[in-house]
Amino acid sequence: MHAADVAKAIELLLLADAKTIAGQAFNCYERYIAEQEVARIAKELTKSNSSIADLNRGPKHQISTRKIQAIGMTFGGDGLLRQTVEELVKAHHPK
Repeated sequence: MHAADVAKAIELLLLADAKTIAGQAFNCYERYIAEQEVARIAKELTKSNSSIADLNRGPKHQISTRKIQAIGMTFGGDGLLRQTVEELVKAHHPK
């Protein structure tokens, strides 16, 4: 989970009506991201011809975030993941 999404969720909960969220637990998790997914994005960005094996079977279960989304949370999604990987690639391979 990206730190920007964590900060957004914290702000949302701090500003929410206390009566609505009192005693509640909220999952703050966008989705499972496998190392091979990050590697594929980095491969594409660097135009590498490396091979990436599909060794990760993924999670047995996804965590439900319906409660936090119901009070207005939206996650950064694939766009934020790609942006983050691109920033990391650029930091390690400056032009």
